[in-house]
Amino acid sequence: MSRNFKQIRFDAQGSTSIEQMDSDMALEFCKTGIIDIVKTYPNAGERLSEGYVSDGEPKKLKRQLARVISIVKENGHVLSPNTDYEIWTDGRLSLPQGKYQIEYYAFPELSDLIETDEVPLPEMFTEALPHFLSYKYHGRLEGEADTRTSYYAEMYNEMCLEAKHFYAAQQKPKRMPPTRRI
Repeated sequence: MSRNFKQIRFDAQGSTSIEQMDSDMALEFCKTGIIDIVKTYPNAGERLSEGYVSDGEPKKLKRQLARVISIVKENGHVLSPNTDYEIWTDGRLSLPQGKYQIEYYAFPELSDLIETDEVPLPEMFTEALPHFLSYKYHGRLEGEADTRTSYYAEMYNEMCLEAKHFYAAQQKPKRMPPTRRI
Protein backbone atom coordinates (compact mmCIF):
# COMPACT_ATOMS: atom_id res chain seq x y z
CA MET A 1 0.00 0.00 0.00
CA SER A 2 1.68 3.21 -1.11
CA ARG A 3 1.20 6.31 1.00
CA ASN A 4 1.38 10.01 0.31
CA PHE A 5 3.08 12.75 2.31
CA LYS A 6 -0.19 13.93 3.84
CA GLN A 7 -0.80 10.47 5.32
CA ILE A 8 2.75 10.45 6.69
CA ARG A 9 2.09 13.84 8.35
CA PHE A 10 -1.19 12.59 9.89
CA ASP A 11 0.56 9.45 11.20
CA ALA A 12 3.28 11.59 12.79
CA GLN A 13 0.70 13.91 14.35
CA GLY A 14 -1.14 10.91 15.77
CA SER A 15 1.97 9.55 17.47
CA THR A 16 3.03 12.88 19.01
CA SER A 17 1.42 15.49 21.18
CA ILE A 18 1.62 17.96 18.29
CA GLU A 19 -1.93 18.82 17.26
CA GLN A 20 -1.18 20.46 13.93
CA MET A 21 2.00 20.18 11.87
CA ASP A 22 2.66 22.75 9.19
CA SER A 23 2.20 20.91 5.89
CA ASP A 24 5.05 22.69 4.05
CA MET A 25 7.52 22.11 6.87
CA ALA A 26 6.39 18.48 7.19
CA LEU A 27 6.95 17.96 3.46
CA GLU A 28 10.47 19.42 3.70
CA PHE A 29 11.27 17.19 6.70
CA CYS A 30 9.98 14.17 4.74
CA LYS A 31 12.24 15.07 1.81
CA THR A 32 15.17 15.30 4.25
CA GLY A 33 14.17 11.88 5.62
CA ILE A 34 14.09 10.37 2.13
CA ILE A 35 17.58 11.70 1.40
CA ASP A 36 18.80 10.33 4.75
CA ILE A 37 17.30 6.89 4.03
CA VAL A 38 18.77 6.62 0.51
CA LYS A 39 22.20 7.86 1.71
CA THR A 40 22.25 5.23 4.45
CA TYR A 41 20.44 2.46 2.52
CA PRO A 42 21.11 3.09 -1.20
CA ASN A 43 18.98 0.14 -2.32
CA ALA A 44 15.96 2.17 -1.13
CA GLY A 45 16.63 4.40 -4.13
CA GLU A 46 15.57 3.69 -7.67
CA ARG A 47 17.65 1.10 -9.53
CA LEU A 48 18.64 2.45 -12.94
CA SER A 49 20.70 1.38 -15.93
CA GLU A 50 22.19 3.93 -18.28
CA GLY A 51 24.48 4.04 -21.28
CA TYR A 52 27.44 6.35 -20.68
CA VAL A 53 30.05 7.73 -23.06
CA SER A 54 33.15 9.09 -21.34
CA ASP A 55 35.64 11.50 -22.81
CA GLY A 56 37.92 11.07 -19.78
CA GLU A 57 36.50 14.10 -17.94
CA PRO A 58 34.31 13.70 -14.84
CA LYS A 59 30.57 14.12 -15.50
CA LYS A 60 27.27 13.51 -13.78
CA LEU A 61 24.81 10.75 -14.56
CA LYS A 62 21.23 11.53 -15.60
CA ARG A 63 20.07 11.12 -11.98
CA GLN A 64 21.86 11.80 -8.69
CA LEU A 65 24.02 8.80 -7.83
CA ALA A 66 23.48 7.01 -4.50
CA ARG A 67 25.60 3.89 -5.16
CA VAL A 68 27.13 2.17 -8.18
CA ILE A 69 26.06 -1.44 -8.69
CA SER A 70 28.24 -2.16 -11.71
CA ILE A 71 30.04 -0.50 -14.60
CA VAL A 72 30.64 -2.61 -17.69
CA LYS A 73 32.79 -1.42 -20.58
CA GLU A 74 31.63 -1.92 -24.15
CA ASN A 75 33.94 -4.97 -24.52
CA GLY A 76 32.34 -6.70 -21.48
CA HIS A 77 35.08 -5.84 -18.97
CA VAL A 78 33.60 -5.11 -15.51
CA LEU A 79 35.33 -2.16 -13.85
CA SER A 80 36.59 -2.39 -10.27
CA PRO A 81 35.69 0.29 -7.72
CA ASN A 82 38.53 2.58 -6.57
CA THR A 83 40.92 1.39 -9.28
CA ASP A 84 39.09 1.72 -12.62
CA TYR A 85 36.77 4.62 -11.80
CA GLU A 86 36.34 7.43 -9.32
CA ILE A 87 33.22 8.98 -7.79
CA TRP A 88 33.53 12.64 -6.81
CA THR A 89 31.76 14.08 -3.76
CA ASP A 90 29.44 16.12 -5.98
CA GLY A 91 28.23 12.93 -7.71
CA ARG A 92 30.37 13.16 -10.84
CA LEU A 93 31.82 9.96 -12.23
CA SER A 94 35.33 9.80 -13.66
CA LEU A 95 35.95 7.01 -16.18
CA PRO A 96 38.58 6.40 -18.86
CA GLN A 97 37.49 7.21 -22.41
CA GLY A 98 35.00 4.74 -23.84
CA LYS A 99 31.41 3.50 -23.82
CA TYR A 100 29.93 1.95 -20.69
CA GLN A 101 26.74 0.49 -19.29
CA ILE A 102 26.22 1.66 -15.70
CA GLU A 103 23.81 0.18 -13.17
CA TYR A 104 23.26 2.28 -10.09
CA TYR A 105 20.89 3.31 -7.32
CA ALA A 106 19.69 6.90 -7.66
CA PHE A 107 18.16 9.40 -5.27
CA PRO A 108 14.47 10.06 -6.03
CA GLU A 109 13.53 13.34 -7.72
CA LEU A 110 12.20 15.47 -4.85
CA SER A 111 12.07 19.04 -6.17
CA ASP A 112 8.52 19.01 -7.58
CA LEU A 113 6.84 16.84 -4.95
CA ILE A 114 3.64 18.03 -3.28
CA GLU A 115 1.80 16.73 -0.23
CA THR A 116 -0.58 14.48 -2.19
CA ASP A 117 2.22 12.69 -4.09
CA GLU A 118 3.16 9.15 -3.19
CA VAL A 119 6.37 8.69 -1.23
CA PRO A 120 9.10 7.54 -3.68
CA LEU A 121 10.49 4.80 -1.42
CA PRO A 122 9.85 1.09 -0.96
CA GLU A 123 6.96 0.49 1.45
CA MET A 124 9.00 -0.68 4.46
CA PHE A 125 11.19 2.43 4.34
CA THR A 126 8.06 4.58 3.97
CA GLU A 127 6.89 3.16 7.31
CA ALA A 128 9.90 4.81 8.97
CA LEU A 129 9.09 8.33 7.71
CA PRO A 130 6.43 9.22 10.35
CA HIS A 131 9.04 8.50 13.03
CA PHE A 132 11.58 10.71 11.24
CA LEU A 133 9.00 13.48 10.93
CA SER A 134 8.08 13.16 14.63
CA TYR A 135 11.78 13.21 15.55
CA LYS A 136 12.50 16.35 13.51
CA TYR A 137 9.34 18.21 14.50
CA HIS A 138 9.57 17.35 18.20
CA GLY A 139 13.29 18.14 18.20
CA ARG A 140 12.58 21.54 16.73
CA LEU A 141 9.98 22.32 19.40
CA GLU A 142 11.52 20.65 22.47
CA GLY A 143 15.21 20.37 21.61
CA GLU A 144 17.41 17.46 20.54
CA ALA A 145 18.16 16.41 24.14
CA ASP A 146 14.48 15.76 24.96
CA THR A 147 13.74 12.09 25.76
CA ARG A 148 10.74 11.94 23.41
CA THR A 149 12.85 13.35 20.59
CA SER A 150 15.42 10.60 21.25
CA TYR A 151 12.64 8.00 21.30
CA TYR A 152 11.37 9.07 17.86
CA ALA A 153 14.93 9.04 16.47
CA GLU A 154 15.46 5.53 17.86
CA MET A 155 12.16 4.30 16.38
CA TYR A 156 13.11 5.76 13.00
CA ASN A 157 16.49 3.98 13.03
CA GLU A 158 14.92 0.67 14.12
CA MET A 159 12.30 0.83 11.35
CA CYS A 160 15.02 1.54 8.76
CA LEU A 161 17.07 -1.44 9.98
CA GLU A 162 13.99 -3.69 9.81
CA ALA A 163 13.37 -2.53 6.25
CA LYS A 164 17.01 -3.13 5.32
CA HIS A 165 16.89 -6.71 6.65
CA PHE A 166 13.51 -7.36 5.02
CA TYR A 167 14.69 -6.29 1.56
CA ALA A 168 18.05 -8.05 1.97
CA ALA A 169 16.23 -11.31 2.75
CA GLN A 170 14.05 -10.88 -0.35
CA GLN A 171 17.08 -10.38 -2.61
CA LYS A 172 18.97 -13.35 -1.20
CA PRO A 173 19.00 -16.26 -3.66
CA LYS A 174 16.88 -19.20 -2.58
CA ARG A 175 18.62 -22.50 -1.99
CA MET A 176 17.55 -25.34 -4.21
CA PRO A 177 16.34 -28.44 -2.42
CA PRO A 178 18.66 -31.43 -2.64
CA THR A 179 18.03 -33.71 -5.58
CA ARG A 180 17.47 -37.42 -5.21
CA ARG A 181 19.69 -39.76 -7.04
CA ILE A 182 18.04 -42.82 -8.41
